[in-house]
Amino acid sequence: MSWVSRSLLRVILLPIIIPILAGIGGLVFYVQSSSFKMVLDNSMESATSQAAIIASSLDLFVTDALAVVKSLSGQEAVKELFEEKASSDGKLFKETMRNNEVLRAVLVFDRNGIVLSGIDSKGSVLDGLDISSRDYVKAILKGEDSYITKSVFRSKTDKSLLFGASAAVRDAQGRLLGGIALFGDWTK
Repeated sequence: MSWVSRSLLRVILLPIIIPILAGIGGLVFYVQSSSFKMVLDNSMESATSQAAIIASSLDLFVTDALAVVKSLSGQEAVKELFEEKASSDGKLFKETMRNNEVLRAVLVFDRNGIVLSGIDSKGSVLDGLDISSRDYVKAILKGEDSYITKSVFRSKTDKSLLFGASAAVRDAQGRLLGGIALFGDWTK
């Protein structure tokens, strides 16, 4: 009987078992490689989607910041800051700061790059600060109507990361008085 069972094993069972094992091995390899590809594709799609959302959010922030700074630059209260009799205690911008929690600071600077009136989100008055070396000031003083910072930069007061927009402030005759700038906190 043992001879019969060995013969059956060699002749019938081995030719059946070997292809079955090879098929199972092939399926395991296929599932493993296709699962890896599927996970990789899903991860790439997710990363691309997140990048698009971040870019859209940044674009929205920049557009909003530019609209706010241009609106502020045309206000008479801002233009009055360039007159010697004007108060420069930073109160003018408290409402703007309170209405936009992403804003870190708002300030008005003269043609020399000195802050005439400004306030940060902590309530610190920024008056008298020399910001003439900053690109957002240089651009306005060279004749640009508005400027958006090209990259994130560090604050002069507390080294926080900021992103800013500035706009020219002109008198009724169109002469440049200086500029106004606002800054968003990059970490919010």
